[in-house]
This record gives sequence, C-alpha cells and structure tokens, in this order.
Amino acid sequence: MQTDIPSAMAAVLEPERWREVMFREAQRTLWALAKPAEWRAVELFLRALLTGKLADGFFSAMNNPIPPTMAVEDFAIVNHMQLTQVKDGQGGPGLFSKLLNQFDEMLVDWVATEKRKDARDWEKSDEEIGQWIGQLLLTPDIKLSDKERSAKEKLLPHIVDYLQRRQAEKRLADETVNAWLRAVLAAWSVLVRREFPQRLAAQLAAQRAELPLGGAR
Repeated sequence: MQTDIPSAMAAVLEPERWREVMFREAQRTLWALAKPAEWRAVELFLRALLTGKLADGFFSAMNNPIPPTMAVEDFAIVNHMQLTQVKDGQGGPGLFSKLLNQFDEMLVDWVATEKRKDARDWEKSDEEIGQWIGQLLLTPDIKLSDKERSAKEKLLPHIVDYLQRRQAEKRLADETVNAWLRAVLAAWSVLVRREFPQRLAAQLAAQRAELPLGGAR
C-alpha cells in the first residue's frame, strides 16, 4: 500500500485534473471582487493566470487598445504594411487589421464626443468624418497637399491627447491586479485543502481496484 500513495499523489496533482475546477473557483472569486468598470478585464485576467502569462506590465498592455508607446506614426507604418500585404496578393484579414480597426473606431468616438464640428461636417456622418481623419493621419506628409498637411498638424495634438486619455482609462491598476491575484491564490488554497483528501482516496481506490486478485496490497 505504501508504494501506491506516491503514484496516486502524482496522478491527483496533474494540472489538467484541476484546471476546470480552479478556473471556476477563480472566476467566482473575481466576479465577486470586480467593479462594473473592471468586468471587461476578468476573462483576460483568468486566461493570463491559467496560461502562466502573469508578467510585469502584462495587464497594462493587455487592457489597452494600443500599446502605451505607440504613436500615430506607428499606425501609419502598420497601415503601410497592411496595404503592402494586400498588394502582394495576400488576401483576407491581415495581421494588423484588428489594430487598425480599433484605431478607426477610436477616431469615430473622438469625432462623436469631442470634435468641434463646423459647416464642413454638417452633412457627413461621424463614420465618414472619422474615416477621412484616419486616412489623413496615416498618409505620409510627402503625399499630402499643403492644405491637408495643415489640417493634419491641427488635428494631431487633439488625437494624440485623446488616445493617451483612452489608454489611461482602460488600464487595470497594478494594485487591483495584485489584489485579484492574492484573492485567487487564497481561494485556490482553500479549494485544494478541501478536495485533495477526497481525490487522493478516490485515486487510491481506483488503483487498488486495478490490481490482480491476490496481488500485493
């Protein structure tokens, strides 16, 4: 019987045997803790926790629509790469489609909530205005007319300010990440202490049932 215990413990402690129940326990814990503004981060947190991706700064980057260091010029580079990919015959959604779509959506939001509209905007939808601004911002200056470059220079500070504020609003605070992690680890500790003896007993019973009659017990 003594030789059964180490093998049973090893079998019971296999991570895959705990993944589902630990996920549910962490999920219950986080939904009880999260404030409404933080709900969007719960599933992302769980995925990172269960895949071992809890690295310094991970959640700040994960919860922002664009990386903190990314400037409008970077979007222009991404846009160029996307167009080159299509030109080269690589059809379908490109590697950066999602990022550029997020950029477009943010521009439409800015138009709808902050842009001072004038007579030129009155007969255009927010989407049409945002699309025009996005094209203007992502086009190299050398390809713009003097009038377009002037418009770009005036718009750019407002867009950059909006993107920076948008990033700050979506960042999950480090203290929140730490509090969530401590709470999940405490919940898991209780879970393992509660379930381990029962799982070990069941595994031992299963192993002994497989022994041939008259075998060593």
